[in-house]
Amino acid sequence: MKNKRILSLLLAAFLFICCCGCEKTDNPEGASSPSADEPGTNGPVADGPDLPETTPFTPPVPPSYPLDDKYERGELPRVYIDTSVEVPNLAYGCALRAEGETDDGSATDSSPSTAWHSAGDGETTLFFDLGKEVTAGYIQIAWGTDAGKRYEVQISSDGANDSGWTTLKTEESGYRSKHDHIEFEPVSFRYLRLVLHESSRGGGYELTDLYVMESRMPTTGRATITTGDYVPVKVAVVDREGGTSHTIEETAGIRIRGNSTAASDKKPYNIKFENKKTLLGIKGSRKWCLLANHFDKTLIRNKLAYDFCKTAGVPCYLESAMVEVFVDGAYKGLYQLTEPVSDAKTSVNIDVDAGEYLIERNGYYNFDPKWNHSPLYGIRFVPAEPEVLSEAKQNTVGTYLREADYAAKSKSFKRIEAIFDVDSFVSFYICEELLKDIDLWHGSTYFYIKGGKIYSGPMWDMDLSMGNVSRETGIYTDGEEKYRIYWNLSNWRGQSFGDGSDDSTSGFWAQVDWYGPLMQCEEFAARVRAKYAELQPAIRDLYEDGGYIDRLMEECRTAALRDYTDYGTRLDMKYFSCEYDVFFSDYDESVQYLKDWLRARNEWLCGAFGIDAEP
Repeated sequence: MKNKRILSLLLAAFLFICCCGCEKTDNPEGASSPSADEPGTNGPVADGPDLPETTPFTPPVPPSYPLDDKYERGELPRVYIDTSVEVPNLAYGCALRAEGETDDGSATDSSPSTAWHSAGDGETTLFFDLGKEVTAGYIQIAWGTDAGKRYEVQISSDGANDSGWTTLKTEESGYRSKHDHIEFEPVSFRYLRLVLHESSRGGGYELTDLYVMESRMPTTGRATITTGDYVPVKVAVVDREGGTSHTIEETAGIRIRGNSTAASDKKPYNIKFENKKTLLGIKGSRKWCLLANHFDKTLIRNKLAYDFCKTAGVPCYLESAMVEVFVDGAYKGLYQLTEPVSDAKTSVNIDVDAGEYLIERNGYYNFDPKWNHSPLYGIRFVPAEPEVLSEAKQNTVGTYLREADYAAKSKSFKRIEAIFDVDSFVSFYICEELLKDIDLWHGSTYFYIKGGKIYSGPMWDMDLSMGNVSRETGIYTDGEEKYRIYWNLSNWRGQSFGDGSDDSTSGFWAQVDWYGPLMQCEEFAARVRAKYAELQPAIRDLYEDGGYIDRLMEECRTAALRDYTDYGTRLDMKYFSCEYDVFFSDYDESVQYLKDWLRARNEWLCGAFGIDAEP
């Protein structure tokens, strides 16, 4: 023991001597003092055009903080959203210069109450030196009463001669009091000029503000998140305690997402980063969704559905992670972070330039001429990626739908497999039939066209599934009957629906649209039965003790309970008229209902398919 103490003292003395011998420096490693001639400093501006001198503007550099000093980790990953973020206007404070005229910065002070006015209505060039090389992809020109009617917007890296300028926009028919938005692939430049030829009213020009930004997101002091435009926020995604996934903090755009869910107390969000991000080990995407799952008392039905799609062999499925969300420090509950279906290049890996499309089956609206209708079964589709189709592309999609209708009706497997990707349709049908999604009949059901065939998937919006459905109500007049069929009501105002069992776990549900005639093709139906039998171990694992649901509960039960305590979600309240009508005494009871429902549903389907449900 004494020897060990002596060794410890000798080691400490040695380290002290080494540290004292190290050379101190006031500059961090790798840092260098800026040269007076560098752009953005107060030194001379190199080789600019011959215009009145002005002091270049240097945008302030925001402070950087270590993530570990700002955010806490939890049992689950956490998403922190900070709305008190400004997306910098790279032209802020940059003085406008024109021949014979100068400006005090009123055109670049981000204030609509101040403006620069020209001395006359003749042709003139407004010149801006941003003070240093910037990278931007968006410019906004905010005109006052006298707008530019004919003009060009040009950028340059050196500003020395006319040949070095690139024209971003040529406007020939501008009008009074407008904002011009110019979006382009991000490019680096230092100088910007507006070459003005004619004003809208003939009384000169009035420039209220000029914005030069990395991307099109409005500047703000503290953003109000709405269902409208994306607003800038700071988003930090922080891995769980002991996690090893990459943790990020980035400026992003955010807005409230959804239709019915957007009106609920617990808001779902769409997040859009400037570039693709890999979050919590999920493949990179620019766009992400935070699903609140507020209409599902278990909060996990969407997670279960997306994961089971992967297990069932659906070729395109959505990866996701359960996270806890904080907005401006306030706890918002348990959410599901996932990539959106609409980000088709990530979800389904399609190439829209090569004639590949993502389409959504949507029956809520009947008369939109931009939508395609299949000729025999009248299935209505809206384009999802791209969102707008040219007439030629709309006709191409229409050709696929026509071929699919006639192939399904023929019940010829050879004709069916020529237009349908059979494996994806078999797997997706099984997922829909087992999980019994209420929206299957009307919307939120996706298909994609790739390599000359139609594929089924990815699955989306499964909170109203697996028995979490109202017995008698619906929010659409023409859709109310499906709720009664879902529950197989035996006596609703003297009428019987479905098989009349008063049990939502019985009856075929997903044999609608193309799936109905496809299941009448014996070879297709045989593949479904064989696949369903093959999936029995995975299906039973969903609800058996120690299975998928129990494992998921080990991971996120504590966070789910915080949703009902710290956030304030209630088990004795329906947040949507289409939710299940029966309330639960506690959270665990709602989870047990889900397990019991899946067990009963699987047993019914095994009986219908002639499969032994016992292991």
